[in-house]
Amino acid sequence: MPRPRFFLLINRAQRAIKTRAERETLDAIGLTTLELVALWALSAEPRLGIQALAKALHVDHAVISRLSKQLVRKGMTRRVSDPDDGRKTLLEITDLGATKADEGHRILHLANERIARGFTDDELAIVARFLEQLIEVGHESGPLEVS
Repeated sequence: MPRPRFFLLINRAQRAIKTRAERETLDAIGLTTLELVALWALSAEPRLGIQALAKALHVDHAVISRLSKQLVRKGMTRRVSDPDDGRKTLLEITDLGATKADEGHRILHLANERIARGFTDDELAIVARFLEQLIEVGHESGPLEVS
């Protein structure tokens, strides 16, 4: 039997689950997955600067600039002055944003349960190990080599 075409399967899986996650979060709580992840970052650190949030979400400044405006407009965050440097602005999560972040955790839990359904704990450990290896390979530099 030929080996599975992992690159193709991973790409298809990523697109399918991303599309599903977007639909679920928009339908359930009116937020995109990126907005939800930003709220989770702000739940952990209630006040963040734009650059710190961009780094936490692994996106560039332009994406965060647009995202921060959306979150403020939706009432999920508010802009506050940095107490250490009045020239800087921080984003602060609102009570509504914290509530939506909690609702998002519930959706994530349901998604994880659905994804894991039908697999044993041993099988899930192998899948997790495989995904960790993908992340490791993705962060390597230089040519791909099989040793």
